[in-house]
Amino acid sequence: MGTLSGYFGANSILFLDNVDKPQALTALCTALCKDFGLEYMRVCPGIAEREGLMATGIGLGIALPHVRLPEAQKFAIGLGISKAGIDYGSLDKKPVHIILMMAGPARSHDEYLQLMARITLVLRQESCRQALLAAQTALEAREVIDRF
Repeated sequence: MGTLSGYFGANSILFLDNVDKPQALTALCTALCKDFGLEYMRVCPGIAEREGLMATGIGLGIALPHVRLPEAQKFAIGLGISKAGIDYGSLDKKPVHIILMMAGPARSHDEYLQLMARITLVLRQESCRQALLAAQTALEAREVIDRF
């Protein structure tokens, strides 16, 4: 497993201003599918189904929506940053500022667990979250992820 930012596509870091939860998830799904050649009609309903089971807003202003699909060849990650925050239905009832969406192969359970652990470790750091919210460009956000 390489750097975490190595799982991002060229256009899968988005700044999400003035959007609600469904709009944010749709924008990230669209970017992931475009960047990684994934089928939109498989990824987005999978994300929605997962959100229906339990919102993936884990607290600290973070959401980790994810889907695993049998046809996916590798893991793909998209990052959404909302300076204003999004009403997400999080466990702590606070707005979400950082959405890290992941789609990947159903058969790669170990890599999935490693990625989720790494993502959680990185985003739990207050300084990382603050740096992501201060980023002005996708390149800056990618550099923040690499730094942490």
